[in-house]
Amino acid sequence: MKTSREIAIIIDDAKAYLKSQKIDQWQNGYPNATQVENDIKNNESYVVVNDENQIMATSMFTLRKEPTYKEVIDGEWMVSENEKYGVIHRMAIKKEFRKFGLATFMFHEFHLQLLEKKLEV
Repeated sequence: MKTSREIAIIIDDAKAYLKSQKIDQWQNGYPNATQVENDIKNNESYVVVNDENQIMATSMFTLRKEPTYKEVIDGEWMVSENEKYGVIHRMAIKKEFRKFGLATFMFHEFHLQLLEKKLEV
């Protein structure tokens, strides 16, 4: 599938960028092609394309609960685990399109989805 390959290339580039910045996130095999393909199958994969239909950015967004948030992250949440909330994972920008505000654009679009579903934000 062309889209999953294009997304994988963007994610692999993001992994290399994070490593070059001495950031250990995404350095252990996560995210991988299987996760990207599952995001697509679950209709939770989002891409930003330009006028040439070139993928510039990718992210996963879901309204499903994130089980690791109960256990792994220490602290208090703004919403109860019993309430619906949005989860963003695997956001990456193609290197040629960094600094164009695409991450901000995606955050805004996901926020609009929450508002459309009348979820508190």
